[in-house]
Amino acid sequence: MTKKLFALILAVATVAMFLLPGTAAVSAEDYANTHTNTGNQRQDIVEIALTQLGYTESDTDRSGSNGYTKYGDFYGHPYADWCGCFINWCARQAGISTSVLPKTGLTRPSNWGLTAFRSSERLPQPGDIFFKCWTNGNYAGHVGIVYKVDAANDICYTIEGNTGSRPGDGCAYIVKVVERTLSQHAYGSPNYTGGEYAGHTHTYSDHFEDAHPHKTYKQCDSCGYTTYDGGQKTLDNCKSCIQANCSHSYSSWEFSGNSQHERTCTNCDKTETGDHSWQDSKVIKEANCKESGSKVQKCAICNAERTLTLDKTADHTYGDWEYVNDEIHKRACTFCGYAETAEHDLGEEAAWTTDDSAHWQECSVCAQKISQGEHKFGADCVSPCEVCQFVRENGHTYAQTWSYNASEHWYECEVCDEKSNAAQHVYSADCDEDCDECGYVREVKHSYGADMVSDAQGHWYECDVCGKHNGSSGHTPGPMATEEAAQNCTVCGYEIAAKLEHVHKYEPFQTNTMTHWGKCSCGLELAPEAHIWDMTTGKCTTCGKMSIVEADNTNWDFVWVVAGITVVGAIILSAGLMVASRRKRRELEADAYWA
Repeated sequence: MTKKLFALILAVATVAMFLLPGTAAVSAEDYANTHTNTGNQRQDIVEIALTQLGYTESDTDRSGSNGYTKYGDFYGHPYADWCGCFINWCARQAGISTSVLPKTGLTRPSNWGLTAFRSSERLPQPGDIFFKCWTNGNYAGHVGIVYKVDAANDICYTIEGNTGSRPGDGCAYIVKVVERTLSQHAYGSPNYTGGEYAGHTHTYSDHFEDAHPHKTYKQCDSCGYTTYDGGQKTLDNCKSCIQANCSHSYSSWEFSGNSQHERTCTNCDKTETGDHSWQDSKVIKEANCKESGSKVQKCAICNAERTLTLDKTADHTYGDWEYVNDEIHKRACTFCGYAETAEHDLGEEAAWTTDDSAHWQECSVCAQKISQGEHKFGADCVSPCEVCQFVRENGHTYAQTWSYNASEHWYECEVCDEKSNAAQHVYSADCDEDCDECGYVREVKHSYGADMVSDAQGHWYECDVCGKHNGSSGHTPGPMATEEAAQNCTVCGYEIAAKLEHVHKYEPFQTNTMTHWGKCSCGLELAPEAHIWDMTTGKCTTCGKMSIVEADNTNWDFVWVVAGITVVGAIILSAGLMVASRRKRRELEADAYWA
């Protein structure tokens, strides 16, 4: 819950920082130190760092270098990578001397005069220095200030400069709070004055690092504060001795410039360099005749990448040939638009291609029709085309639609009226009106039957020969349906609505004191049924007969009479049952005696 709440507060603060009026500009004046130092240097450096949240390096479009920052300017290198410069600036603002936090832009604990520890040894405190780690204790070249620690969720919140990413060249650019995995990184604890260590007398013991048994430091037995002050040997003052006798265990190669990479011994910090071994990785953009391209090369040793420019090509990349006129065609370069033209290639014989109505020549390059036109025939229906010598089939040009008279149909030549495919009309039945081939319509006299045919929509007469309707007419409804009769069409007798379902009615009821009965008009008789008395009205709820007891407004007399009759009946019934029981018992005793 604490983690989620803190993350939410940071998100709201960050959004507000960029959205509130007056915070859009990125300048040193907008991020002045507004904190008043308290003398607690551990607290002061954190509060000062918080005043810088959102500061962004300028000149973000700069190619080939980082942007300007006031922290780098303070350090003496305005365009340098500035994570360490940011911490130095905050330290000086807090009045922290270089003997506590040296003025350095490097990112190893030894550069800061600190002994690195991990969260498994002890938890870092706000104001401690954060060192970003790879695996196996290698430092990843980035530092920050510890802000808060959430040990339960393995989280360390840090305030870092030169973090994030800038589009274009990949450089980091902003001051912000970052959520880090607590156990994956290293930390160092400067010897601040004031705060929780103010007035505290450290009780030191000597300690030796596992990786460097010759490198010693002092650590307070009570508070855990670690220092190299006091003349203890460090890696810096015995480096030559250490490196000369060290069995080097080098870290992975790291990028150190456009031409070289480096690696460092994890025991003695000795560094060696080597030239990159560049190999083509991927082409980002192919070069063409209009624009240069680019490709990525990757070092086979350290995996560093660089982008190279590919020169423009001399050759054009042409699209398809396009028809211009009957003389030439053209094609254009898909990149620069340069166009070239050429004459159509019709082959050595320049043969004609034809169909029934036209002729043309085909270019073998652009596949377009050249000199296209309709055939020119003579008036005798047998002469070939004057241009391409195409010969019409049978010498005639027949229409595509039928010509017909009352008895036959045919295709007719459009020039000389010659007939083709002449045939008698075809009908599927004696009464069929349309010719099945040409659609000619003849007059037919249908033989309609005497019986009317009907369905739910209407009624009609059908031809006895072909079944054709004489035209459907809607029904003419008769009287509405009753229990005795359906509703029918008055013309054809079609049943429009069925007879209604019979509802039995027994009224008026015949009654006596205890029951009522009746007879329906259909003859069905209702057997006698006992009255069901309404205790409020004294009437039967079915037939309405009044009870033998006159009901008043509350009808209590009637209730008491019914109750009395019920009690008397129950007593008589109980007495009868007792007499029967005694008689049965005597019979059983007599049977037992005689037996």
